[in-house]
Amino acid sequence: MTQINISSRSPASSGQYFRNSFRCNHPRRGAALIIAMVLLLLVGAISAAIVRGFYQDRNEHRQSLIKTQANLLQEDYHRRAKQQFNASPDFTGETLKLTGISDSAPGSFELVSVAGRSGHPSGETVISTEVRYYDENDRLIYSGNAKISQEANHVSKN
Repeated sequence: MTQINISSRSPASSGQYFRNSFRCNHPRRGAALIIAMVLLLLVGAISAAIVRGFYQDRNEHRQSLIKTQANLLQEDYHRRAKQQFNASPDFTGETLKLTGISDSAPGSFELVSVAGRSGHPSGETVISTEVRYYDENDRLIYSGNAKISQEANHVSKN
């Protein structure tokens, strides 16, 4: 004899159960994906800000070193120009170019001095010096100048 088993659940209704259950979990997976993407974007933005801060700090430190070196060179160059003018009153100035003086400033420093009489009625001598720093690509990075009044021994920096 043949037995037929009739169940209250048919294969069609069990397939419907699995489809409904999949649809129910799908929105949760989408929300988790969105949260994960937002967190990745947040971590990326924070990382980019940290890296940018390090580069900016490094550049500021390098600029500070260049400015300090330029100011020290300019002070020494003032003394040199003053000594040359005292040794030879017909000294009108000179230009020096220094390259490779330090690892922190791999470019070149250009020092320019000009000596002459001022337009003042006293006719005092003014020695003007300028220092410029050019990077490896010959772009002007820093420029500073100063004037020394020979008689009053007065220094003014710009």
